Amino acid sequence: MCCVAGPTEPNLPFGATIAVTGSPFTVRVGSTVTIPVTVTRGTGYFGGVDVTVAGLPSGVRADTPRISNPATTGGILVTATINAVASAAATFTVTGRGDGNITIVSKTITLTVTP
Repeated sequence: MCCVAGPTEPNLPFGATIAVTGSPFTVRVGSTVTIPVTVTRGTGYFGGVDVTVAGLPSGVRADTPRISNPATTGGILVTATINAVASAAATFTVTGRGDGNITIVSKTITLTVTP
């Protein structure tokens, strides 16, 4: 009998899914907000997941995590620098990439920068 490390769901294919909870998000100029990310690994996938973002508004940067097995959660630290311009809601994309170049479905997130 063998044990499986980390959470699995029998109906998931090989690979993983990524979820972001709490959208929409708001960040003030000069501040940081943490966006929680959860990874669910499919049957047979025990690798890590690198989280990336694309399409952030000007003056906003993100520090993204690697969620290594057996961890299932991480946080994207989104910072609106002092050069960020306050704006209406904008969208950006969060994507996970698993070991072996497995692409995990991207999620679109809404972010508003306030003064």
